[in-house]
Amino acid sequence: GEQYPVLQEVIRTVYGAGKGNLDDKKRIGSVYHNLGIVNGILNVEAIRIAQAKFGKRTLTGDEVRWGFEHLQLDPARVE
Repeated sequence: GEQYPVLQEVIRTVYGAGKGNLDDKKRIGSVYHNLGIVNGILNVEAIRIAQAKFGKRTLTGDEVRWGFEHLQLDPARVE
């Protein structure tokens, strides 16, 4: 569903600005759309963690993997 705050932010900032490329807006909040959002969040968090350790630069695959291995998504971070 669209009731999650992260989806509301995507709707407001991306689709509200006319930058979204989803043809059928009814698909926002579908299982596949939500999986894409979650996947994006996990990728960004892993890279953020890896860059905190290795520096804010282009990372190697091993460094990004290290970031995934050290993901700690506690309730405060999830909010």
